[in-house]
Amino acid sequence: MFKWLKNKSFGTVSFWALLLIAPASFAGPGPSQDLIESTRTSFLSGDLGTTFVSEYIPRGVVAENQGVIAQPYMDLNFRAFEGTGWINSVIVQLTLFASIHSHVQPQGSTDTTRNWFEFDANPSIAVGFAKKWVVALKFIDAESPANAFRTALNLNTTLSYDDSELLGRWALHPHLTILRELRAQISLGPRGWYYEPGIAPSFVVGSKSHCPLTVVLPVTAGFGSNGFYAGNTFGYVSGGSPQASHWPSSPPVTAPGLSAPAISITGSVPTWQT
Repeated sequence: MFKWLKNKSFGTVSFWALLLIAPASFAGPGPSQDLIESTRTSFLSGDLGTTFVSEYIPRGVVAENQGVIAQPYMDLNFRAFEGTGWINSVIVQLTLFASIHSHVQPQGSTDTTRNWFEFDANPSIAVGFAKKWVVALKFIDAESPANAFRTALNLNTTLSYDDSELLGRWALHPHLTILRELRAQISLGPRGWYYEPGIAPSFVVGSKSHCPLTVVLPVTAGFGSNGFYAGNTFGYVSGGSPQASHWPSSPPVTAPGLSAPAISITGSVPTWQT
């Protein structure tokens, strides 16, 4: 039921809220900086939202290209450690993700969960080291309440580097992701390997205004082995999708010791993938 991506394009729009338990309410020159500082000082943070897409294409494999697709998600982050040594941070995270489709799979199903294509519960741990590096290990448990595919278990490792100090406004924010399928499949092979190098340069429009806009220009490539792309090594290249995030001005002030939720609207234009 999964198909290999060949010259597809799609667009996304998401609406999400960031929730923080912080020792102080919002203060400072701008919402985006306030959120960053609150996250650094808070031991518990999270975000939730919904993304709407015209096609669902995980890692270059077409899972759905019909109907309307809504993908609600929630992240909970626990800061287990923060220091100034070689290992400078440890974050434990739980991600919940769902993909709900208007196009029923398998076709003709009358189950009450027939539109609930996918549900993931993904625990992960991220370790910051050498000041600029982060390695994150995530366990992915992908279920299909609609019985559109078999349960898939995967191990995902991502290494990222913060080159902001080195390149300044031209920082690329590179990363390398390696995924190993442990059971069943989300690809075209039974137990494949997936490799993803990528960059995500960004810039802020109107940083000193009450309505700053952060624009991200991600470019990624996908490669596979052991049958991940049905015998092909190259899977896809994705780019040309500026993602703009807008933080509203003047978040409400709450009781001391608890920060207010902040709302962000994120959108992207159609993406080219080959």
